[in-house]
Amino acid sequence: MVTCRSGTPEPTDTHQPTVITRSWNQPAPQQPDEPWPYLHRGACLSCTWEGPDRRRTDEAVEDAHDHTHPGWRTLPPLPERRGRHWLTHATHIYPEGWFDRVGPTRTLRTGIEKRHLPGKAPGGGYDLAVEPPKKESRMAITETLPLAEAQHNEAA
Repeated sequence: MVTCRSGTPEPTDTHQPTVITRSWNQPAPQQPDEPWPYLHRGACLSCTWEGPDRRRTDEAVEDAHDHTHPGWRTLPPLPERRGRHWLTHATHIYPEGWFDRVGPTRTLRTGIEKRHLPGKAPGGGYDLAVEPPKKESRMAITETLPLAEAQHNEAA
């Protein structure tokens, strides 16, 4: 069974991403000991392209964007949408006409909401969640280090 959240999607003149979902409740395609309740697959609303079966919706969304908007992974991530200047900033740093082509935004997310959101980018594209880079951890020294004077006195 293939379901569509908003009914039957309309074909588009340009490549636009979508996801199709199938109720599965069977072992994973490459991992027979792990059952998957659903299969998700990225697809295009303009052509017959479909991506591979995925366990998670977000993976299928990313596959679809690789097809419809090549280069999206290299776009700079934006801060979460706050303030009246956000759209001006986004339009300035993303390629010209990107939002006219229903291109996605990449948004840094620090809260609990980390999924990709359809229709939330300017122009109606996806808002793709990006986790902030992990901070570099530094190891603390737990032992007491000798002072330089003590070492100098010992040497004398």
